[in-house]
Amino acid sequence: MSSPGQPEKVNEFRGKDGAECESFIKSIRETAWKEGKLQDALWMANFASLHFSGKALKWHSTLSLDVRQDWFKQEMALLERWPPPADESDDEEAEAAIVPTPAAASLLPTQAGKSSDIGIMQFVPISRDENSVYIAAPDSNGACELTTEVGQALRLRWDRSVDSRSRILEWVGSGNKWLAIHWSPKKPNFAKGSTMWARLTIVDPDTFTPATLGTAFMPPTLGPFRVKVWRVSSEGQLTPVWTDGVKEIQLEVFRSEPYVYFTVDPDEYQKENPMERRGRLVFQPIE
Repeated sequence: MSSPGQPEKVNEFRGKDGAECESFIKSIRETAWKEGKLQDALWMANFASLHFSGKALKWHSTLSLDVRQDWFKQEMALLERWPPPADESDDEEAEAAIVPTPAAASLLPTQAGKSSDIGIMQFVPISRDENSVYIAAPDSNGACELTTEVGQALRLRWDRSVDSRSRILEWVGSGNKWLAIHWSPKKPNFAKGSTMWARLTIVDPDTFTPATLGTAFMPPTLGPFRVKVWRVSSEGQLTPVWTDGVKEIQLEVFRSEPYVYFTVDPDEYQKENPMERRGRLVFQPIE
């Protein structure tokens, strides 16, 4: 073990790719273990901060203070930004899931026998008395609005560089910014009975920062966010799944103009917000 205050040196992380990111995370963990600091999130975050450079340093400097001071949160942010390379078994699973074949259901919906990377997101209400709407660009609050016009809907593309069950959606034409589920409270409650909510925001993949603007009528969205949250059936139905690193939580979707809201316990949320309409999200392919 190194002397106190002088832990061993690790290689700088420049943000080259997922392999470099994976190696960096392992180095930080190994050093923390040798120093007896493996459960000290602040120590690990401070130590890691000394080893960012180049593009990665710029990214790190844009992180919120609570992420910069908590290695466990920072580690998740790192893996979101620079996903680790898939091993051979992952490649086989990804190939079976991503490339549609007659013998297997595709992870991505298809249209006219073609893989549909680009499409729009539609909110379909449970009640048949209501019309469907589409996810549109974010407003001044930083949250994606709803629109009844197909032409105003966000054009979204599946990010195929991330091979996992949950996937990332990019906003086409925005510099490939990502679509995120972003909680309003800083510390959301994910337990049964919670009525806390999240909205859709846009995240810059280079800085991994979302729009968090707010007005006097709508408070800013300051809580945690994730981009790798989308699961899609072969029919195109989207299931938003939130993970806290330990368990997976399927989120339910509600509509209240001009936004969609995500929540953990739909029954309790509906009691507190009786005017909001419950529904589901669908990825609708476009040519």
